[in-house]
Amino acid sequence: MNVTILSHYRSGIYWLKAILKENIPKFHLYPEDNFAHLEVSRNPGVDKAILLVRDGRDCMVSSYACNIQRAENDPKWSEGKKWQGMSFKETVKWRYREILNKKKEVMNTLNPVEYWARYNGDWLKDTTIKKLIVRYEDLCTDQITEVGRIRKFYGLPETTIGVIPTSKSCSFEYRPIEGVYTPRQPGNWKNLFDDEDNNYFWEIAGKVMEKLGYEK
Repeated sequence: MNVTILSHYRSGIYWLKAILKENIPKFHLYPEDNFAHLEVSRNPGVDKAILLVRDGRDCMVSSYACNIQRAENDPKWSEGKKWQGMSFKETVKWRYREILNKKKEVMNTLNPVEYWARYNGDWLKDTTIKKLIVRYEDLCTDQITEVGRIRKFYGLPETTIGVIPTSKSCSFEYRPIEGVYTPRQPGNWKNLFDDEDNNYFWEIAGKVMEKLGYEK
């Protein structure tokens, strides 16, 4: 069964994929993995999809932790990267994400907060695909119920009997960083966001966060 997952970076797509492999007959991610973080402009042309979301502040902390550990594991990978040496506060406002038009011309550059709000906001407004919103936090607290919702969405028996929870570490998972990041632990943002960061984030992304059920 083809399943399309729409998700911003560091929202848990590979974990959800592992969960669905265990619980959806003949599961196949469509499009393939390298096209997973589809924007509205790259609509995959399917009838329905899962919109996997995560508190945007946790997405940013997860990305920051990921870059730190990846640089430690592979110093050559990080050579020349502009974010090297930046504090977390600096990365939140760093405009690095290029927005291209159909001619591949750069129309704008966004920082992580602006891009998170744009990505999820655009999919929430989109009416071409029927979407089931699945929150990363709900997968952490009640994976069985979320699998049941997904099964029902795809026309499978909703029963949660026999659902196989998937908590094993995946190859992409990163180790905890004390005081910064704990894998699959909602609320990591509280370790790095001060009031100024949180207010800035909420000013830009607050409306989208509220639509998704998150609080300041």
